[in-house]
Amino acid sequence: MAEALAAFERLEARGDGWLLPPEARLDRALCLAGMGRRDAARRLLLRIGDSRFEDAVDRLLESVAARGPGARAGR
Repeated sequence: MAEALAAFERLEARGDGWLLPPEARLDRALCLAGMGRRDAARRLLLRIGDSRFEDAVDRLLESVAARGPGARAGR
């Protein structure tokens, strides 16, 4: 997951004005949640702003919120 997250971060760091599409933001949030960075994942999910992904975002937000301290996604 760390490699996938690093790839997303490299895309963002290019600074060429290219924004990640909602699908990529969702994938990045999944990586963050899987690495235990639930607050960062939640902040990213709240900014997706694409109704096509509303159900997936809601499910992931619920999953992130339901995990206790130190919990990891997928466990």
